[in-house]
Parts: sequence; structure tokens; C-alpha cells
Amino acid sequence: MSNQPLEPRPALENSETRYPRVVSSARYNGFLKLRHWLGLLFVVTLPLLFYWRATFGRAVFFFGDLARFFYPMRVLYADALSAGRLSLWQPEILAGIPLLAEMQIGALYPPHLFLFRFLPVDLALNYDILLHLIWLGAGMYLFARGRDISVTGAMIAALALTFGGFGAARITHPNVLNVAAWLPWLLWLYELWRAGWRPLLAWSLLTIAFALQWLGGHPQFALINALVFAVYVMAERVGRAERAKEGARGRRGRERAERAQEGARGRERAERAERAERAERAERAEGAQEGARGRERAERAQEGGEGKGAQKQSLMTGHWSLMTGHWSLMTAFTALILGTLIASAQLLPTFEFSQQSARAGGVDSEFFTTFSYHPLYLALLGAPFLRGNPYPNTSVEMIAYIGILPLVLALAAVVLKRQRVTWLWAALALGALLLAFGGNTPLYPALRVLPLFNLFRVPARFLFPFAFGLAMLAGMGFDALRARTFVSKILRNAWIAASAVLFFTILIFALANVLPVDAWLEAWRLLPVIFGGLALLLVLRASRMDRVFFTVSAVGLTLLDLLAFSAVYAQTYNQIAPRAEIFPRPRVLDTLKLDDGARVLTSEWILPWIPVMNESLYPNLNAAHGVNAAHGYTPLAPRQTQEFLDRPSPVMLNKLGVRYFLIPQLLPVDPKTEAADVWNPFMLDPISAPLEFTPIDSDSIEIESSLAQSADLRTGAVVADIVLRDESGQAYRIPILAGRDTAEWAYDRSDVQQAVKHTRPEVASSFPARSAFPIEEHVGHTFRTRLNFTNTPAPIVKLRLEPKIDAGLLHVQNIALWNGAARIELAPLLGKGRHTLVYRSEDVAVFENPDAAPRAFITHNVKRVSDDEAFRQLRSPQPNAEIYVSAGPEFDTDVGQGFNERATVVSYEPERAVVDTQLDSEGYLVLSDAWDPGWMALVDGAPAPIVRADVIFRAVLLNAGAHRVEFLYRPRAFYMGVILSGIGIALLGVVILATVLARLRRKPHSLDISA
Repeated sequence: MSNQPLEPRPALENSETRYPRVVSSARYNGFLKLRHWLGLLFVVTLPLLFYWRATFGRAVFFFGDLARFFYPMRVLYADALSAGRLSLWQPEILAGIPLLAEMQIGALYPPHLFLFRFLPVDLALNYDILLHLIWLGAGMYLFARGRDISVTGAMIAALALTFGGFGAARITHPNVLNVAAWLPWLLWLYELWRAGWRPLLAWSLLTIAFALQWLGGHPQFALINALVFAVYVMAERVGRAERAKEGARGRRGRERAERAQEGARGRERAERAERAERAERAERAEGAQEGARGRERAERAQEGGEGKGAQKQSLMTGHWSLMTGHWSLMTAFTALILGTLIASAQLLPTFEFSQQSARAGGVDSEFFTTFSYHPLYLALLGAPFLRGNPYPNTSVEMIAYIGILPLVLALAAVVLKRQRVTWLWAALALGALLLAFGGNTPLYPALRVLPLFNLFRVPARFLFPFAFGLAMLAGMGFDALRARTFVSKILRNAWIAASAVLFFTILIFALANVLPVDAWLEAWRLLPVIFGGLALLLVLRASRMDRVFFTVSAVGLTLLDLLAFSAVYAQTYNQIAPRAEIFPRPRVLDTLKLDDGARVLTSEWILPWIPVMNESLYPNLNAAHGVNAAHGYTPLAPRQTQEFLDRPSPVMLNKLGVRYFLIPQLLPVDPKTEAADVWNPFMLDPISAPLEFTPIDSDSIEIESSLAQSADLRTGAVVADIVLRDESGQAYRIPILAGRDTAEWAYDRSDVQQAVKHTRPEVASSFPARSAFPIEEHVGHTFRTRLNFTNTPAPIVKLRLEPKIDAGLLHVQNIALWNGAARIELAPLLGKGRHTLVYRSEDVAVFENPDAAPRAFITHNVKRVSDDEAFRQLRSPQPNAEIYVSAGPEFDTDVGQGFNERATVVSYEPERAVVDTQLDSEGYLVLSDAWDPGWMALVDGAPAPIVRADVIFRAVLLNAGAHRVEFLYRPRAFYMGVILSGIGIALLGVVILATVLARLRRKPHSLDISA
């Protein structure tokens, strides 16, 4: 039997009939036929079934940025909605931030307003992710159907995008899903409008879709969506123009052929008349011939007139087509502009906030090209786990896997379906891939000069339109190959294939969250070969397969491939667990005294596992537990705040009101990690470098310290030498002994008690602790010793500790020199903090800072300097003023807050703070919250200017006496955006109303808004 499709013929004995696929030329009208709902239902329900534990609220997605950013920020957002407000300002991170303007929580996005107002945060976050996965798949399915791709081809396209590298890998970035999910809907709604399906409704929905995608929470992906939409509309416009030209050329050719044929018939008639008249009478021949010529001239004249009329009609038709194309283009971009205007309430505050960030004016070239897609990563399109475990070997930004069969189908579409629409999607995919290469090509760095474009990093995000274009080509490739198959009434092979697919699908579902990730990765060493071989077999032998078997096999292979791919991510980036296990109330909160609004700062020396993040109040998990922090994790942070926190000095830490410094813990398996677990950069460190200071007369030294992993040290063992140097350079050495001067910090732990070989000296401080394995709760200690000098040295100018054991096992907390009864602490003298260890567990070590400034205070010690000079002074050991202001008067005095002066915070809310003050003389009230142009101040009810203090804080100049100062957050950009959004909504309403009224006046005609 021939391998090629045959012409239709009666059924043979083997019940097989081969004939080409008949494709309807009727355009898609926007409605799903009843038999097509099954395909959509499959695409919609698959994410809910695969992530069933998240669907039913038994667990929460928590990995990566979900834990660090989205969960805690959504907690703040939900709390704000519950309180009946929008999260315009939140003081929990970075000493305060305009959270709505930061944009990534999508504060004005309607689904968020509903989900996070009425559902628990963990459930709302799950549904936010799942619903947008569904929205992406449904939109892709509908758009593919709108482009005349078959139901099965549309299913393959939707699966490739939602369960491939884009959808599966982007669960940790719900704001990306929120925005990207709108791209296929934008294109589908445009297609509906262009096809004439209820044009007013389609155009209005397109406008609203543009507004919603801007509100979704990721401006870069919204920009990518708009760019893809523009390219698509322009390409369609060019295609229509080319088709119109081809149609006009065809009509003119037909008209010329008809005129030539008519002329031939006229000449033939003239010749017959001439022969008949010559035979009848020679005399009349000349007259008859002249008459024939006359008739021929008349006919040619008439034909010429008809030809000119036809040519004129053709020109008018082309002109109308051109006008229609321009109108179509203008209407599409009107929807984009009007949708953007409606989103102004979000876009204006975000733009204003971006101008305060490091991205103002565009990012630098290195940052602009971070996360560029390396060309070698193209190998991951066929073997997605070639680099091993995706966490941490492959960033989610670098994943564009759509499945092996969809990739082969996309290539088949280019080969088999050489149409204009094929070149459109191929060009889109290739162009997006070129942009995704980023810094690996000379093109992308040159784009940094483009406004808006230069505000964003991660060129690899253009892998989204790349994957989108490939998914569309995959659907088209499937249809092209399916047309080569034959129809058979024997469905045995199809049933066998369907049974195998069902079995393996159930198996993957059952093992997705059970089988260890290493087992899945081991399987994926062989799966690319299996899937690739089966994909090639389907493509190369399509003409030998019956249609049902081919369809079942193609869908089944795509499904199994993508589910196996998603199973790896379900064990890595897309892990889920019960909220109570991931985000329990941290035990450390029982130690912290934060009722007065004091802040914490957590060291980011490691990126720990999430339970450690939670316990150490790692940025931004402090916000999930209602704790104010100086730190923050957000891509859009005020430039000056970021500079302040990049290199904070102990003085700056005090001014931030940081009462606790937290250090996430690593398992202390060696001296190096033991030292890192308690290393505090704001404290004295006499081990790494000598401490130098002005000459100090002294007769003894006091040291507060502890040991670690040192139970085997016997009493009297030398653990370090104190090396003192006087002005002449002479060195004095004093030994520090175990059991006399210091001891094991976990001395009271049961296993240490059984093994310790040194005595316990005087305890300096005690604190609650948890350590060992299994974990044991016990008391930890630091120890104090005072060592007298045997020979009184000259004034001391330098001090250093030289450890005699591993340096990481000796922790020094404080040092003081004594001169008789005078005690001189070195930490304040050297501009260091007087921090003390107050808690230590397997997850976190906590130091308390007794010098943290209150949230509000009065000062008269003020200098007016530039920001650079303010930073220089704040990072010096001894600043020459208490406060540095950017404007306003300065006071040449050393007086801070007087004894009788006060600044009492009587009310503190996110967008409003009230402080009662009492001043003896003119001075400044300083509120150590972040400055922002949206803040205003009222002094006794009258407006007063706010000046920046110490670069990032707020200060108000006050006269002597009692005053009530009210700080109010009233961001003008937001309120102006609300007005513009209202105007946009009103304009949309006017367009709808005007079009409806116009239609009512002329019912027989279509709406003006249609193309």
C-alpha cells in the first residue's frame, strides 16, 4: 500500500480509508463548539490535578522568592486589606517602603483584591498561582483555536507553555505568571475583534485586558506582552496589505485575459462577415468591410471603457483595504493606550518610585545583561536536566523547555507549512531568542539607550515569547502532520496507546511528590532519548499511521514528557508543604523586646534553608511576623536607603534603631563555621587586626569571652595571648587561660558537663540556648576576667589577641581597660557596638544593641551637608554631629536631646504617625523612618516642611515649646494616577456609549469600532 494519502474511495475490506484532511476555511467566530469544550476542560483541570495538594489547601508553595518576598509581602497586603486600606506604605522593611508603588504585589490587581481579602494568605497565594497557570493555558488554547489550529494542536500548544519550562519554572514568581498569562488573551481578543465577532465587546475586553496586565505585578513582562502584541498586529497588517495587493493583481490579470479573449472573438466575427459579403457581391464587400471595422472600433472603445472602470474599481478597492488596515492598526493601539491609562493608579507611583531607585535613568551595562541566555543552553531544549539538579545548577530564568515532541513539531511546521503565518511565529521565536542571548551578542547591550527598556535586567526573560512562538508552531506542525495520516475504523492501536498513556500518567502523578529528586534526575538521563526517539518516529512515519492513533500518541507523548519534567520541579523549585511547617511562629520572638517598634537586622552572610530563614527573620520574613526591620529584599529599593544599608557602620545601625542583630546559623562542624556563626561586624575584633587608639593609661584589662568545641581543654591551658603595645612600641603579653578567664559557651549542656575538663570562671552573661544533636535546650554563657598588669606599662596605644587554639573557637564580646576605678570601654572609643549575645540556637544567634536610638528624638546638634559628606561622617568612628540634614538651618552645638525635652510617639500607623514633643529651644524632631516625597508633616495642624536627616530619615524643624507633629503619607503620584485611571475608565465608557448609540441610529450597519 502506498505511504502517501490517497483520494477518497469506498471502504476496503480492512476498514481503512485514506484521504487528505479537509480544513474549513471559515474563520473562527469566538465560540467553542460543544465538542471542543473537552479540550479546554483538559487544559484547565490538569494544573489543579497535578498540584492537588495546593488546590485543596493541604500545603503551600514556598520555595525561593515565594518565601523571601511574595509570602511576607502578601501577608502585609492581606493585613492592609483586612484593615480597610491599601498598602501605600509599610514600615516593616527598609525602614519603610511604598509597597503599592513597588508594584510586584499587584496591589490593585482585581484578583488579588478578592483572594487576599477573603482567603487565608497561604490559600490565596496557591490559588493566585494555579488560577494564572490555568488562565495562561486557557488563553493559549483559545488563541490557537482562533488561528485555525485544531483542538488537539491547541491542546499541545497550551500544554507546552503551561507545563513546559515557562509555566512549571515560574511558579516561584507568581507576579510573572500574573502578567504573562494575559499575552494569549490579548492576541485572542484582538483576533475576535478583527474577525468581526461583537466588535465593541471584543475591543472593550481587549482594553481591559491591557489594563489588567499592567496591574498584574511585573512591568517588564507587561512591556514584553505589549511588544509582542505590537509585532503581531503590525505583521498582520503587513500580511493583509500583501494579500490585498495579490488580490488586486489577480483581478487585473483576469480582466486583461477577458479583454484579450473578447478581442479575439470580435476579429473572428469580422472575418466571417467579410467572407460572406465577398461571395454575395463584390460591390458590397468594401462597404461591408468598412462596417465591420466600424463595429470593431466601437467594440474596442466599449471594452476600453470597461477596462478603465474595472481598473478604477480595483484602485478604489485597494485604497479601501489600505484605509481599513490603518483603522485596524489605530484601533488596536488605541486599546493599548487606553488600557495603559486605566492602569495609571499603579503605573504613576511605580514610575515615581523607580526614579528614586538605582534604576533611575537606566541600569549600568553589567546589571543590564545579568542572566543572559548562553547559546549552549539551547541543549536544554532537548535535555532539560543536562546540568543536573535545576536547584541550584540552573536558574528558572534560563528554562524554555516546551517538550521534545512539541519542539520537533515546531520544526516540522517550518518545513511542511510554508505560509506567511508560519514565518511570523518563526521570526518571533528567533527574534526573541536573539534578545534572550543578551550580553552574549553585540546587539542587546546597544539597546540600553532605549527608554523603559533600560530599566530592566535579565535578557533571558525574552525566552517567554520564544517559547510562545514555538508552542504555536508546535500546534501548526501537529496539524500539518495529522493531515498526512489516514482514517481507519480500526481503533485497536489507538486504544492500546491511550491505555499506556493513562497508566504512565497515573504513575507520574503518584510518584511526583514521593520519588526523590535524584531518582527523577537519573530517569531523565534516559528519558530524552526515549521521548526523542518516539517523537521522530511519530513525525517521520505519520503518513503510515491512522489518524486516531497519531493523535492519541502525540497528545500522550507530550503529556508524559511535560509531566515528568514538572515532577522534577515539584521536588525542587515547586515544593509544597503545610504552612505551619514552613512559616511557624519563630521561637526567637520570645527573646526579642520589640513592643516600642525597635528594628532588627539580619546578616545575609549565607542564604539558608527556609526554616532557618524563618527563625532568623531573614529578609523579608520578618514582615510575615509583624517585626520591623532595617533590611529588605526587593528589586526596587530607594537608592539612598540601599546605599545606607550597603555599608552600615555601628553609628548608622544605632540611628536606624536596630536593637537586635541576628545571624543565621550553619552547622558548626569546624572552627571556620563556628567563628562565622557568631561573627558580628559591628563589634570589636581584636583577633583579625590590632585595635589602635589614643594613648590610655591603665593598670588592668577586662575581657568578656567564651570558647566553643573546647570541652577537652584542661584548666590552665593557654587559649590566647593579649598583646599590648605602648607608645614606644614595647609589647606586653598576658595569657588567657581556660577555666580561669574563659570557658566553653555551652558549659551547662548535658554532654559538655560529662566531658568538660576545665572549671567554670566568673559568668559575665547568660542567655537561652539550643544546640547539639539531638537538640537540647540549655543556658549559654560568656565569661569575664580582669587581668592586672604585673609591670605597669606606659600609656597603651594598641591591643591584639593572638589565639593559641583555632581562632574560630574563641569569641570575644567586650574589652575594657581599667585605670584605678575608671573603666574605659574600647568599643565606643573605636566607633564599635557594645553588643551582647542574648540568644543562640541551631538556627540563629542574636546580639542585642543597647545603644539603639528611639524611633523619634529631639536634637540640636545638627549640620547641613551633602549626602556624600553625610555618609563619610556617619561611617567615621566619631561623627562631628548627631544629625546631618540636606536643607534647613544647622546648629553649632553639641547638645542632643535635653534632659527636659521629649519626643513621644502617641500613635503609629503605616500611613500616619503622631509625635508629641517638648523642646527647650529651637531644634529638630527626627523620625527614623525612611523619607519619601509622599510624606507631609503637620505641626499643630499647620503644614511644615520635612527635610532629609542622615540622608534617609525624616526631620521637622520645631520652635521651643510643646508641639504635636503629625506625619501623613499622601503620595501625589498615586492620587494623580487614580484621577487618570478614572479618566481612562470614563473614556472607555464614552466609547462604548457612543458606539451603542450610533448603532441604534443605523441598525442595518455594523458598529464603527469594527474593522
